[in-house]
Amino acid sequence: MLQKKGKPSLSQLKRFSGLDVDVLEVLREAIFDGAFLPGDRLNESHIANQLNISRGPVREALRRLEEMGLVIRSPGRGCFVKQYERRDIEELWTLRNVLEQFAISLACPVTTKKDLHRLLEIVNKMHRAAEEKDQKKLLELDLKFHAYLLELANHSLLKKTWQSLGICIQRFLYLQPSIYDNLDKIAQTHEPIVSALEAGNVAKAQEAIEQHINEVAELSLSDKKDLARKEESL
Repeated sequence: MLQKKGKPSLSQLKRFSGLDVDVLEVLREAIFDGAFLPGDRLNESHIANQLNISRGPVREALRRLEEMGLVIRSPGRGCFVKQYERRDIEELWTLRNVLEQFAISLACPVTTKKDLHRLLEIVNKMHRAAEEKDQKKLLELDLKFHAYLLELANHSLLKKTWQSLGICIQRFLYLQPSIYDNLDKIAQTHEPIVSALEAGNVAKAQEAIEQHINEVAELSLSDKKDLARKEESL
């Protein structure tokens, strides 16, 4: 998944070249897929040449990525892919915990049989992805499950806040694939959440989602040193 440090592979960008290219989406996917590693410089001219477009759309895409928290701008040096420090990781998971427990408190009383069926459908797909050892698919389904919970909360500002946070979560998880080493366990940890929602037990549902998020947070923090060593060796 990760490319050699200092030499980001842009070959995947060439197939998107053309007037209708969505520069923001292309660059975001390149960051998620590891074509650009944390700390890599995003050279505006180089990217524009690879995509066969002018520098204007690239500049705007980099500005949007900066707003999303995926890119940082250093005066006089340019734009770089954001690097996560321990504090960033702790803030990411603690905020996620608060937001999702609040979402559960709103969603649980209004969850319908149709909603439960939809959530179980996502969990079943997660189990299939685990059986097929499809790490990327399971990650996508995991995020989809939590996004659906936020939909059920029916709180527009909460949803907007979580969507912004979700971008950081997605990128971080792509850069730490070892969190998904035990694929079946990841799928299993979502089942108690659905069961508690079905029972209408807010406290139990909050407890289940807190345990799930905390387990991922612990893996994230323990894996941070391994990720840093991996990047240094590339």
